[in-house]
Amino acid sequence: MNKQRPRQSLASTNQSSVWKLNILSTATLLAISGSVLAQEAQKQDAPKLDDVVVTATKRTTLASKTPASLAVITGDDLKSEGAADTKRLAELMPNVQLGNATLGAVEVSIRGIGSNNGTEVGDAAVGVTIDGVALGRPQMAGAALYDVERVEVLRGPQGTLYGRNSTAGAINIITKKPTQIKEASASFGFSNYSGAQADAMLNLPV
Repeated sequence: MNKQRPRQSLASTNQSSVWKLNILSTATLLAISGSVLAQEAQKQDAPKLDDVVVTATKRTTLASKTPASLAVITGDDLKSEGAADTKRLAELMPNVQLGNATLGAVEVSIRGIGSNNGTEVGDAAVGVTIDGVALGRPQMAGAALYDVERVEVLRGPQGTLYGRNSTAGAINIITKKPTQIKEASASFGFSNYSGAQADAMLNLPV
């Protein structure tokens, strides 16, 4: 004797499918929302980098958005590292080397490219400027880093923006500008072989 199986109505089957689809959609939305919230939490917890404004390309831009091979170190970092002159940049900047050349000149090399001819007929391979003014002779490249806002190093040929003597790159030293805020600072340092260094700054509004 054959037993007949109860038939499920088409409406009941469709309703069950709709419920399953709704549950699946809800679970997917919850998973996406959780992922988005986790990413937002990571962004909030991540340390924020300070925006550094540079003028390496002859206009004011953010260092992170400047289309050039650029390295920047701020004046506060220079002070904390005890950098008294440009020769210390070799320890703080990647691909930068500074050494003594003939006749008291400073030999500056970037990415291994430089010139050791410090005479009047020699041309430097790296252009060094202070507030946009080029230091014409290699003997001037060992400038003191005093009351500096930042130092910018451009790697690679910079002849288009900086003209001759910038085959390997350019180093821009930007000093701090006067402000309308009364402020002062002083620092003292001691080193081996009875070495000592002191500097002070006073800014008064006019």
